[in-house]
Amino acid sequence: MHQDDRKAKSHVCLICHRDLRYELSIRRLIKEEQICSSCLSQFEIMDSSSLFLGYHLHVLYYYNTFFKSLLFSYKGQYDYVLKEAFLLPFIESIKKKYEQYMVVCVPSNHATNLKRGFAPVASIAMTFSHHVFQGLYKKEDYKQTDHSFKEREGVKNVIMLKGGEFLRGKKLLLFDDVMTSGETMKRCVSLCAAYDPACIEILVLSSRYDWKGRDV
Repeated sequence: MHQDDRKAKSHVCLICHRDLRYELSIRRLIKEEQICSSCLSQFEIMDSSSLFLGYHLHVLYYYNTFFKSLLFSYKGQYDYVLKEAFLLPFIESIKKKYEQYMVVCVPSNHATNLKRGFAPVASIAMTFSHHVFQGLYKKEDYKQTDHSFKEREGVKNVIMLKGGEFLRGKKLLLFDDVMTSGETMKRCVSLCAAYDPACIEILVLSSRYDWKGRDV
């Protein structure tokens, strides 16, 4: 796992390492956020709500070049402290809205997580909730980016669920970092819905497009 002390240095931007003591803004005076205004401005906010398989879907950002690079630093270069960067400026509203929900994390490859030293989606989820469920898992290595949109339907044979009885009767929030074809989320919704939860909502950090009006 990548190690540094940016978390302890509240005056340093988590993303670009810029010294925040030289940046004065009303925003930083009100909320001592650990991201500089330049980095914040590169998040392309979507903040879109729509339906996915009849369930409420909320997408926060467009998957632009900046977001792709940030995810690579976090997931590909094991920069763990970046887990704090993704939910600004939504963190307070998300904490309040989903306080009573069990956050169900869409899984990544277990072997890769062991190498990283952390599970990327679950680590972000833990920044806004103490109720995080990691029972969804991949029984084998499977990367969506290695397959065409048509081939991605095969993910339904890869993602499995253990401990599903724990979800019965609970409010569930399915959480993922990127949504592309939607096949992974379809599988996760199907597995969770089989245990008759009180409700299911979906929160995704980013997508290339707005899902409003799409036939899903």
